[in-house]
Amino acid sequence: MDDIIQVSKPTLMKKAIEVLIVNQFMTGEKIIRQLSNNSLSLNSDEIKRLLDLNKGTLIDQNQSSPVVSIKKRHRS
Repeated sequence: MDDIIQVSKPTLMKKAIEVLIVNQFMTGEKIIRQLSNNSLSLNSDEIKRLLDLNKGTLIDQNQSSPVVSIKKRHRS
């Protein structure tokens, strides 16, 4: 049992991102874009796993899903 190493969870970065989002300083999308601008290009799922973020943390709550309307074309 002595050879088992406990790995701590990344709590500081997780809390920092939560503070930025809760206080509406940055959106999840803006955080991802800022990381990408600083040579850390990861998608939101990878960032979520690496930082142990809760599901939906990086998803903007005010952002609505795109609606696609499909209409049957009538041939003339």
